[in-house]
Amino acid sequence: MPEGARRGGRRWREVTVRWALALGAIALAVAAVLNYRAYLAGAREVERLLAEAGLAARQGDLAERIRREPDPLMGRLQVARALIAETLDPSSFASLPAREAALEAGRVGERLELAETIAAEATVARPVVWQGWMILGAARYLQWSRAGDSRLATDRDAWREPLERARHLAPQESEPVAFIVAAGLELWPVLDERGRAEVLSNLQEALRDPETFYRLLPTWLTVAPDEVAAFAFLPDRPETWREVRRIATASTNWELFLAADVRLLSALGREVEGRLVEAAARLRGGDDSGARALVLGTIAELPVNGRFADGFQRLLELAPPGPTGVAGVPSLRRWLQWSTDLFVRGKPGLTPAAVARLLTMIAGLPDAERALAEVAAGDLAAAELLERRSEELGLEGWAPYCIAKARVLARQREFAAAWRSVRAAHRSWRGTGPDLAARQALAGAAGEEAVRLEIDSEIARLAAARWPATAWYWRSGRAFLDLWCTAPARGVDLTIDLAPVAGSIIQCSVDGRSLGSFVARPGARLAMPVGFEAGFHLVEVETIAGGRVAPGEVLLTSR
Repeated sequence: MPEGARRGGRRWREVTVRWALALGAIALAVAAVLNYRAYLAGAREVERLLAEAGLAARQGDLAERIRREPDPLMGRLQVARALIAETLDPSSFASLPAREAALEAGRVGERLELAETIAAEATVARPVVWQGWMILGAARYLQWSRAGDSRLATDRDAWREPLERARHLAPQESEPVAFIVAAGLELWPVLDERGRAEVLSNLQEALRDPETFYRLLPTWLTVAPDEVAAFAFLPDRPETWREVRRIATASTNWELFLAADVRLLSALGREVEGRLVEAAARLRGGDDSGARALVLGTIAELPVNGRFADGFQRLLELAPPGPTGVAGVPSLRRWLQWSTDLFVRGKPGLTPAAVARLLTMIAGLPDAERALAEVAAGDLAAAELLERRSEELGLEGWAPYCIAKARVLARQREFAAAWRSVRAAHRSWRGTGPDLAARQALAGAAGEEAVRLEIDSEIARLAAARWPATAWYWRSGRAFLDLWCTAPARGVDLTIDLAPVAGSIIQCSVDGRSLGSFVARPGARLAMPVGFEAGFHLVEVETIAGGRVAPGEVLLTSR
């Protein structure tokens, strides 16, 4: 080919490429302009919807977030989602003036229609977006539900199929299955066996999501045939059973409360073991602050109950030095009081090492309480230092310390000092169970037979098999009874003097060990199976749900 022809061919190709590039650039520019115009049109549509629905006025922050959404279709779906959320949460209008709130609540039906329209358009424009199908099914269901439309049951596929499609498109999302289950529970009375089976097949999955769990649990507890069936679908964790107890308390369903309480104690036991393993692993990894927070958080949730004393002490052993934080302090002090109450009476509580550890973690204890705890921790010198600095030894608050100190001195065979200590206790404690038990032990250890016989005669007058309501004394909202048994007993009958008509739940313990929880109603007589040995015992009654309960007469039984 001639050289001129070749040069002409190259120029033509270059011209063609330039024109192609120019046309491509023009096409891209036109597309960009068209896309921008479409975006502006979409943004205007979102703004129109915000104004039409009133969201801009009611929820300004939410409206601003929706405006910043770069995809107008998703912005419209967010408007629809917000309208559904307002339907499900009537408190969303609470911030408005009363008349305006009533008017807005009356327009819920219109908003649901708008939400359904938005969602239907989105499913046509972009059928792979799961939110559109989710909102379509939810809006349709809520409209029919508010109107009492029979199609909820007769035409279930009309609202269920969009939800199922959303679930298929986004299996990792919890909302579609949560709404399917919520709708099924609402329709439970009119569902046939197949429909109920479909709900139950999704229930466990839905309840694994915490937000869905708290929303659906009350309805599920209402429609479930019995407690066994209801509990079978619930996640077995302490939070579950605390929430069941809360719901039971609100409805005064005390049988449900007791059933959940049993499961709560078991779940807490497993949780403590798991937290101990986790805290030890954190310590090995050098995460002292994380281990401390974990230990104190577990302690704060742990009932002050002899059943958990071993786990509590193991948690204390793992707690690294450092500030306890506000949450842990009330529980720590309750545990200390639980143990020192038993120590004063010669009963086993926490170990001295555990009490000593508690003293390093609790600030602001009154001198009398701290001195008693120091004695229980085995540091008599520290306790006596507090005693010498105090000018209130003769006051009632120091009496437990004086009695506990006498017990310790008797074991050390310092009998003269022990007698001085027990006699220094405030006169209001003279002749009480703790006082007589300490004197009896002291006289026996000292070999003072005449004194021991005199004390035994006082105990014989105090000992009984029946105690009146006036024998109880109160502290921090809990009732206590010190009793001497004349003979071994197999059970105790407790009469309830005062309780709400609807009833309450009380927890009873003997010598720091829980007997369990019981329903207390006015005048009820509760039979508690517990083995009492002859001798001195501490009984405690605490109200844990419902209104305050006042225990009455106590009768030991042989059955």
